[in-house]
Amino acid sequence: MSINLNVSNSLQLLSLRLAKDLKTNCKGPFVKQWVVTQTEGMNSWLKQTIAKENKIAANINFCNPNDIITEIYRSGLSTGKQTINTEIIRWSIYEILDFDDFKTKFEDIASYYQNNDIKRIALSDELADLFDQYQIYRHDIIEIWNEKVSNGEAPETWQMWLWMNVKIKLGSGYEDRVQMANSLVSALTNPEVQASVKRNIPTLHLFGIAVITPYYLRIFQALAQFIDIHLYLVNPCPEHMWMDYSSEQQ
Repeated sequence: MSINLNVSNSLQLLSLRLAKDLKTNCKGPFVKQWVVTQTEGMNSWLKQTIAKENKIAANINFCNPNDIITEIYRSGLSTGKQTINTEIIRWSIYEILDFDDFKTKFEDIASYYQNNDIKRIALSDELADLFDQYQIYRHDIIEIWNEKVSNGEAPETWQMWLWMNVKIKLGSGYEDRVQMANSLVSALTNPEVQASVKRNIPTLHLFGIAVITPYYLRIFQALAQFIDIHLYLVNPCPEHMWMDYSSEQQ
């Protein structure tokens, strides 16, 4: 099993390669094929291209990177815990922002929304999205914060204070994406878990993903030990392949 890299400066050529690979790797009409993209618009365009090339586009599951990680997690593990996301923590943050401890410790932040529920809701919404992004793009920060929560250490910044109190408020029935990834990578070394995941996702195709963070790479690397992963990446230079340049300046 391996990670197969397909690079082109033409999105059309990549879509044709995807259509060919889906046709070649098809295990049967009742076996789902998984394609990971970033937008619904891309999904619609790919469906049309695949249908045109293969005469049919059926039983292809299009999803985003977070959704496929969650699907793999459900296929391999059944902890019963919910994953923390923006929808889950938004109102927790809204409530915590009204804690007297927070308003006393961080007066400059609290002064922004003092006696203004609209501003507090808006700030809660932005922070929920920010914490969700931290889990994917700055997972190292979340790991440090989680360790401090486990050790009972005092928070150093207002964002850390909020995160720690969100984790405490939600309790042990919830886990963040970083904890989920750690559990998943560890579980993917188990042959039984590998077989369970492989039955549901025999092959994985990632199309046109602009940014693949270390958070995702770590999981995909573990998956590539027992399933094939195909990456279809767009080279942003229209005339030349970037990897052909030999010097750092170029």
